[in-house]
Amino acid sequence: MANNMSVYAQMTADSPSLFGVLNREIGMHTACVPFANKAIDALKTLGTLSQDEARKAANVFLDNLQTLAQGGIVPEDHDKIDFIKRGKTITVSARVEAFYRAAARKGYRITDTIIAVPKEDKDTTYFEENFYNGDFIYILRDRRFNPDRNITAERVTGNYFAKYICRLDVTDLSGKRLVMITCEISNEELLTISKTSEQGFYKAVWQKYTDKYGKEKNKKVITEELNPDSFWSKWTGEMVNKTIIRRALKRVKEVLPELKETIYAFEKEPEEDVATVPEKVIDIPAIEEPEKHQNNVNLNKLTADQRADAAETLELFKANPKLAQGKAEEIKAALENGKPLQDVINEEYAAILNIKRSKKLWPLISEYFKEGSDNEKGKA
Repeated sequence: MANNMSVYAQMTADSPSLFGVLNREIGMHTACVPFANKAIDALKTLGTLSQDEARKAANVFLDNLQTLAQGGIVPEDHDKIDFIKRGKTITVSARVEAFYRAAARKGYRITDTIIAVPKEDKDTTYFEENFYNGDFIYILRDRRFNPDRNITAERVTGNYFAKYICRLDVTDLSGKRLVMITCEISNEELLTISKTSEQGFYKAVWQKYTDKYGKEKNKKVITEELNPDSFWSKWTGEMVNKTIIRRALKRVKEVLPELKETIYAFEKEPEEDVATVPEKVIDIPAIEEPEKHQNNVNLNKLTADQRADAAETLELFKANPKLAQGKAEEIKAALENGKPLQDVINEEYAAILNIKRSKKLWPLISEYFKEGSDNEKGKA
């Protein structure tokens, strides 16, 4: 009588029931038992959930999985897919190798060269641009004063490294080079990025505050206490690689639009459950993430890149309406729980602009854009 069970109950019952949900809800046809076992085990770690919590957990899981599937990452890639507990949800995230497999299925081979550069080598380790055979190539120059480059959480948080550099070489299956690009990210910026997640290097607590409408809300505050059980701490090398590769792929997407859905599936980091607030806030020294005044997105004055991102997101929403619904709900939850409006705009401008097109979805978040700055007015 599986049909009389809730979607979440079916997802956690057994492999055949989970396969049935995936087929019915997101059109995914699979019988990969190892994937099902990992998924069910992860979902069961959530314990007993209320009806609303179970519905949200099912929606988050299915939305994440559908995003990966649209990019060509499939259940058979289970060994390179992570199920991450965030509050009372399980988010689904692909590792670098899963993305490369999906690209290969579309006819592209991607090879990366990623180097963590210690402070002693920050001026002697870099990619040098050269013009060869009618194209630009990047040669690694690496004079190592410090050869020990093993990436650990202790080294990243202790500022052992100055930066991380990356080169991506994209070829077709015949071996013809299509594009070679490089990028870098500083250790300081990497730490800032890790703080956006409760799975980052540092623990977070929730503090109450009153918004401009007089409503009591909660905001997440990043502490100075390390979180050794977090995903960033346990899988530091993978997260470093994933972060810098995401940055490099923005340029790949410009020249290889055929890979845009695969890149989107890899770029998108599932949202954490920001609505989960501890009953008692721990009283420990805390620092808030630095405010981001520079490079703020203005919804009325988009750059060419931002307009391109919005157009790309529109195509994804057309292909997957559930993705648009899920994104609207994520934005609403973030705003309800005190995330600054400008931070939400900076991260989700492409989705916001397209949600505004929808008579069904825009009312979910429109109240936050009614007054104040130009962005708050919601003039897309």
